[in-house]
Amino acid sequence: MTERTAGFALHIRCISMQSLVSLALLTYILMMPLIANNPVSITYHNNPNLSADEPQLTLSYYSLWNTTPTPISSGVRISGDHVVLLAEWSPDGLVDNTSIKVHAPAIPITISNESTTDSVRINTRILGNNATCSVNVTAWLFNGSIISEVFTEVFIGNFFVPDISIITPTSDSVWTGVNNITWIASDLNSGDVLTYDVFLSSDSGQTYQVLASDLTKMWYEWNCTGLTMNDTYRVRVQVSDGIYSSFDTSETFTAGDVIITSTTTTTVTSTTTTTTDPDLITAAFIAAAIVSSGIMAIVVYYVARKWL
Repeated sequence: MTERTAGFALHIRCISMQSLVSLALLTYILMMPLIANNPVSITYHNNPNLSADEPQLTLSYYSLWNTTPTPISSGVRISGDHVVLLAEWSPDGLVDNTSIKVHAPAIPITISNESTTDSVRINTRILGNNATCSVNVTAWLFNGSIISEVFTEVFIGNFFVPDISIITPTSDSVWTGVNNITWIASDLNSGDVLTYDVFLSSDSGQTYQVLASDLTKMWYEWNCTGLTMNDTYRVRVQVSDGIYSSFDTSETFTAGDVIITSTTTTTVTSTTTTTTDPDLITAAFIAAAIVSSGIMAIVVYYVARKWL
C-alpha cells in the first residue's frame, strides 16, 4: 500500500468515527424527552450495597366514619366504626415484609396481620371491645435488617352505647285492654343487631317485672286487662348491642280495668254506768251492824261461862 493510500484510509476511519459519535449524540438528544417522561425504576433485591438508611414508619387510622388516614402516636385516643390501623414504611424499596400486632391486656387479646409489602393494615374491631392497646410494627429489610417500633397507651374505641327513647306510654296515657308500648333506638355502629327487654312497674318504679325479652322489633303489645287500675304504672325498655346496653323509663301513667272500692266500718262502743241506791247502802250497813253485834254477844257469853 502506498503512502497516499494509507493516508486516505486513515482519513476515512476518522470520518467514520466522527460520524458514529455524531450519530450517538443525535440519538441521545432525540431520546432525552422519552427518558424524562418514562424514568426507569430499578429495584434491588437482597443487594448488599443497598442504602443503610432505615425506613421511616407512619402509623395512621381510618374508619367508616372517616376514610382519610390520620396519623397517630403513643397515648392517643381514637374511635370510629371499624377502626383500621395502617402502618406504612418509607421510602419505597427498603422493606421486604412487615407485620403489625395489637395487644389489649385488659380483654385480654392480641391480634396481628402481615404483608409482603412495605405497608400493612388491621381491622381492630376484631378486638371485640374497646381497649387501651400497645401496637407493635415490625419491618424486615432487603438488606437483612429487622426494625420495630412500639406505640403504647393507644385507646381504640370501636363500640358505642346504643341509644333508646320510649314513645308510648306517656304521662297522659290511660290504658285499658291491649295497647302498644313503642320506642325508638339507634347505634353508631352500622350493622349491629339491637335487642330489647321490656319491664313493667306498678309501684312508680320501685320494683320491676319482665314483660318480654330479646325482642328485635321496636314495639310490644301489652294487655293490661285484669290489672288493678291505678296511676303508678311505669314501663322500662332496655336496648343491647351484645356488648353495651342502655335503657329508658317512661313517666308514671294510668292503666288497668279493675276498680277496687274501699268499705268503711264504724264501731259503736256503749258504756254502761251503774248507779247505787243510798237506801241499799244504809240497809247493808244495818245488816252488818246486827251481824257484828250477834258475834260479839256470842263471844261475851262464852267468856262469862269460863270465868263463872
